[in-house]
Amino acid sequence: MKLFTKNFLYTVSIIFLVATLLLGTLYIIMPRYYLYTKEKEATKEFSEVVKSIEGKSIEDIQTILSHSQRSRDGLLISVFSDKEKQTIYPTIDVSRIDLEINLSEPIQTTTNKVMKESIVDSNQKALTVYGEYSIQPISEARQVLIKLYPLLLVTSLVLGGIAAFFYSRYSTKRILKMLETTTNMMSLNPDVACDMSGKDEITQLATNINRLYDTHLRTISALKKEVDKVEQVEKSKSEFMRMASHELKTPLAGMMGIVEGMIYNVGKFKDHDTYLKMCRELLINQSNLVQNILSISSLDNIKQLEDNVETVSLKEIVNEQLESYLLLSELGNYQVAKEFSGNSNVLGNRLMIERVISNILSNAFRYSTIQTTIQVILEDNVFCVKNLCSNIELDNPMQLFEPFYRSDYSRNKQDGGSGLGLFIVKQLADKNNWKVDITIEEQQLFVVTVLF
Repeated sequence: MKLFTKNFLYTVSIIFLVATLLLGTLYIIMPRYYLYTKEKEATKEFSEVVKSIEGKSIEDIQTILSHSQRSRDGLLISVFSDKEKQTIYPTIDVSRIDLEINLSEPIQTTTNKVMKESIVDSNQKALTVYGEYSIQPISEARQVLIKLYPLLLVTSLVLGGIAAFFYSRYSTKRILKMLETTTNMMSLNPDVACDMSGKDEITQLATNINRLYDTHLRTISALKKEVDKVEQVEKSKSEFMRMASHELKTPLAGMMGIVEGMIYNVGKFKDHDTYLKMCRELLINQSNLVQNILSISSLDNIKQLEDNVETVSLKEIVNEQLESYLLLSELGNYQVAKEFSGNSNVLGNRLMIERVISNILSNAFRYSTIQTTIQVILEDNVFCVKNLCSNIELDNPMQLFEPFYRSDYSRNKQDGGSGLGLFIVKQLADKNNWKVDITIEEQQLFVVTVLF
């Protein structure tokens, strides 16, 4: 059943019940109320009459009662002398008094009520005043109500039905409009909204629906972004594994060729000492590559390290890491220039910070031009390494953060680099909201900066 029909039937039923209860209440209450009102008015009027004639002479009593007869609403006054049993008032018609039974009392029946009060006249003569008022048969009024009930009921139903029709149409109009709007919301159109005019509960419902719909849209948008992000991560992982397999497979294939050449003593491969050393270098490089790949794989499971933060000194970590590279600087004729200033204490995970600094220093010592100076700068929470490199040709230096990317100056792999060092730095920086940047200044000056 539709809301309009249900609302209309409910309203008409309520009107029918109210009309029936109202007429039934009138049928029961009206006679009692009529008797109560009639008795109250008659008693009040009788008391006023008695008060006006008490202590007056017989002539004055007759005159007062005669003059006030018209103003009395259905109240008949009779005055009798107690001693002579004579009628003082009315002076003409005393037929209502039954002298054989009791000359001083009028007859009280089911259609009338009698009140009695004793007074004295101006001569101290005892008088009895009677007040009599008639009661209209209440049964007749009840019969009239019963006869009028069908007409009143039909009239109330017709008028109430018309009112219920317009009320139901008006009251359901906004709800039907809200139903149409919520149906359109199923298409996830961001421009759809419920009408919020008014200040009643329907307006509050419309407001809540709009808020819920807005939250729903934002949640869907966030989920889409997360899905896109996951897809991008999966795509990146797939691409990474493809490149990793290539980086592992190519040197292994070369090494297999060298080993077979040595086994069969083919040509220059007869020099086992030379090519065994070459195989050893290839194995060391592949071992380092595997370690870096494993390190990258563990980046997805470093939540525990992210939560384990402490205040660490960048100056202390840089000095510790530089110690392991001093020998390399002597072998490669490098000069190391340190410039430390400010407060270098930062909040973070020590192992992650050590890994970032170690990879940046390793990259500088690995790719720097021989007999040049490597500058290590630490100013407050900013760590910077500058080194000279030859033959740098990059459209975008940020490409060096991509996995297995090598610039032309190191593409021949003679440096032994895996192409993952700066990629790991970028991944750790992103996870800890550190800012890392690469710039190439004039004269091939390679600059890596990290803001912790």
